[in-house]
Amino acid sequence: RAYMEMGLSCWANKDSALALEHLNKAYELQAEGNSKGDLAAITGNIGNVYIGMQDYKTAYKYFQKCLDIFKELNSEEGIGKTYISIGITLWGIDKLDDALEYVNKCLTIFERLDNKEVIAESYSVLGSIYTDKGEFETAQIYFDKALDISKEYNLQYKLENLYESKYQCAEKMGDYKTAFNFSKKHHEAVSRRLKEAAEVKTNYLNAMHDMDLLRNESENLSEKNTALSELNQQLNSKNNTLSDTLNT
Repeated sequence: RAYMEMGLSCWANKDSALALEHLNKAYELQAEGNSKGDLAAITGNIGNVYIGMQDYKTAYKYFQKCLDIFKELNSEEGIGKTYISIGITLWGIDKLDDALEYVNKCLTIFERLDNKEVIAESYSVLGSIYTDKGEFETAQIYFDKALDISKEYNLQYKLENLYESKYQCAEKMGDYKTAFNFSKKHHEAVSRRLKEAAEVKTNYLNAMHDMDLLRNESENLSEKNTALSELNQQLNSKNNTLSDTLNT
């Protein structure tokens, strides 16, 4: 598990090569263990790294392994999430009809489980695949479904990408009014995210600055206390000397 956590950390920091090194080590160790669930998670994360590298064929192989494990575990949620991952890899290699099949399998499972987040993601991916197929009106229907769920259930992090997908699809179909409106919404969402990120960064730097000031004040106080202690020692020494002289 430690290797998996290191791998995920490297992946988050966009170091795909090091991420794969750690995740493959985790896979080797876990393959010898008894936790099929952990093995499936590691296998799926390796597939995700390969998607990020746009090596869709390799990602597909890992997701197929992941799917086999989840089927063995009879994990409906795991099977469903792996279906959408396989769909994304097939989309990446332009097997669009096959991609639609797998994403719809995912959608069917999560509609039954009533998982709004994955349903919205499935609609979004379906919209993107239909956009690449040139079926723009169908794509917009799925994007709208994803938007409705994301707004209703406050899935704010999905809105930015959906606005972008909507305007790009509208532009391709020649609907420039819709393209303009959603391009504006996308720009506003990006600006809002960057502003929030800048505020977080500013607050962090201010906090670090305050800590430095406190640290410096503490060091100065410590130095003053040390000097005062030395002065007291000198004073005590002189008092002792004076006392000895008077006694003599």
